[in-house]
Amino acid sequence: MLSKALLRLGTSAARHPWRVIAAWLIAATLAVLAAVAFGGRTADSMTAPGLDSQRAAELIERAGTGQEGMTAQVVVTPLDDGATFFDHDSARTALTRLQTEVKRLPHVLGTSDPAGALDTGGDTTVRGGLVSADGRIAVVRVQYPDQSRLSAEDLDALVDLGDRLRAELPLRIEMGGTSSTPSPTPTAARAS
Repeated sequence: MLSKALLRLGTSAARHPWRVIAAWLIAATLAVLAAVAFGGRTADSMTAPGLDSQRAAELIERAGTGQEGMTAQVVVTPLDDGATFFDHDSARTALTRLQTEVKRLPHVLGTSDPAGALDTGGDTTVRGGLVSADGRIAVVRVQYPDQSRLSAEDLDALVDLGDRLRAELPLRIEMGGTSSTPSPTPTAARAS
């Protein structure tokens, strides 16, 4: 019975193709109009509470300086799973060295100083978005001038420094930010 109904529908559609096309166009138009009139607003954000990447994203958001220009974030965590920046001097010393070497790179206007902030008080550091509440993740925010005064070599220098320091320091080092997406450089692919 169902197969006979489908046969008749298919035969009718083949005999009157323009009617079928018009019916589909009307149905699609009504669907779009209904979505616009009754549909909710779409959102393109996603959160995954508890993941290290989510905590790092929250730190990066809170660490914003409001300065113009290109920015990069160097997100670090101690290699030792039990270590935190609050209670392990070796992790804090490595963080200080990383921040100092990043600050010396060409065209870097300035950096945040999570290790220095830790020395002044943990609560302030966490509220400032430089270190996670559990002390496992720290963010060194790197401020560059605008893209017109920046070259691909400047950004490659940050990536190369990260590669070198990964081998020398007891830290996991990841990079991201607006400086990793300028047009002529493959920095974003290399930084991940």
